[in-house]
Amino acid sequence: MARRHDVPDGFEGNAQSFRVVTKLAVRGSTSRGLNLTRAGLNALLKYPWMRATTGKKSRKWGAYSTEQKEFEWARTLHPGSERKSAEAEIMDWADDIAYSVHDMEDFFKAGKIPLDRLVRDRRERKEFCRSVFKNWQQRGEHEGDNHKDYEHAFDTLLGHGTFAVDRPFNGTRSQLEKLRDLASVLITNYADAIQLRRPKNPSDPCVIIDEGARLEITMLKELTWQYVIRDPSLATQQHGQRRIVQELFEMFLWATADPARYDLLPVSSLEQFSDREAALRHGHEDRVRVVLDLIAGMSEQQAVELHHRLQGITPGSSLRAILL
Repeated sequence: MARRHDVPDGFEGNAQSFRVVTKLAVRGSTSRGLNLTRAGLNALLKYPWMRATTGKKSRKWGAYSTEQKEFEWARTLHPGSERKSAEAEIMDWADDIAYSVHDMEDFFKAGKIPLDRLVRDRRERKEFCRSVFKNWQQRGEHEGDNHKDYEHAFDTLLGHGTFAVDRPFNGTRSQLEKLRDLASVLITNYADAIQLRRPKNPSDPCVIIDEGARLEITMLKELTWQYVIRDPSLATQQHGQRRIVQELFEMFLWATADPARYDLLPVSSLEQFSDREAALRHGHEDRVRVVLDLIAGMSEQQAVELHHRLQGITPGSSLRAILL
């Protein structure tokens, strides 16, 4: 939506996080954002480059052009390099561990991931792998990798006894204990699977991850993709959420174009459009970015409630201010 409104940077979650800590978050009156150190900002830069027009860097990037000054200040620790800092690499791996292990546990409890069938039935594991590899091909991911390596790692992990899960989740204390023991073992193994090294070349990573652990984590993450995210029952909910975001975007962008409509904006955004002179200082791209900041800063519940109020579906209370 942003790009359709001539904002080349569009929207990207990682770049938005960088914008939050450098511009949007409120810490005090002496500076904007959280006033983090270079090392702190670098640790957030999972993709330490600005957006490109093609290739990988057009899909994932670390900062918008509006934060280029802050980005360059942070990257003076790594001049002439697009290598992630050691802290960013460690945080990236920690995120993968938490995502794969805890989501697997939570969605097994919710009855979404058939962990017991995968553990018991090798044919189920093989069919899961087949679906994963087909999806990779469609998404253009892991090109050049040997898929047999991933299948062998997944088959070995679930088939050698570490996963003491032999039936669907029933909520018994015994099963809960087994799940917590499993999570603890996996997290310990993966936390121990990294080594720090001093890079010889600018493109070399600072953290080396054990290849077996990397293969396992990749496949465990796919459990959530295959059984939860790609579940057809989620499609209707996602369609509704996309529609809410789209309609909020259109309504708020319309509101920023005319001072007579500023009262439709929450207080946090209204301050930036307090009068006509303030509005004139904002170009079209600035207005789009304000709207993106507003929607990205909402919780799901806030977005749904505000959308209902603006659409007249649920009038809400006039005594309840819109504070975001």
